[in-house]
Amino acid sequence: MTATIHTERITTRAGIQAMLHLAIAFHRDHPIPRPLDPDHWVDVWTGLVENGHAHVCVLVGPDGSYVGCIGILMHTDLSSGELGAQEAFWFVLPFAVGAMDLLHWAEDKARSEGATTLTVSALYNESGERLARVYRRLGYEAAEVSYQKEL
Repeated sequence: MTATIHTERITTRAGIQAMLHLAIAFHRDHPIPRPLDPDHWVDVWTGLVENGHAHVCVLVGPDGSYVGCIGILMHTDLSSGELGAQEAFWFVLPFAVGAMDLLHWAEDKARSEGATTLTVSALYNESGERLARVYRRLGYEAAEVSYQKEL
């Protein structure tokens, strides 16, 4: 199935809600430490894109449905004061073509907003090392590893 990149900035609650099935599928299929609260996810991302603190791009399938999406958060680096961007989610359905187009869009969008870095992450599971190899091949360097503990 061929998909085309849709680069219109998603800025409405309806646009965020239209991506929710991708977040649900990702959380269902991957070992995420915290459960997804769909209403909360829609509320948070709607607020972030409406106030310009985040940017979202969707991958659109031939039938017009969303088959992938990526979201980046803009932030000021606490050490240097430089503007940076952080990939917050990157959901792509298994059959979709164009996942790398989403990452390239995120890089271009972060750069156009004035960011000096884009930080990406991978789940700590069997696919994490495969994705780490992709990131290194694209010029990303490992920066840190995070650990989480239930309290």
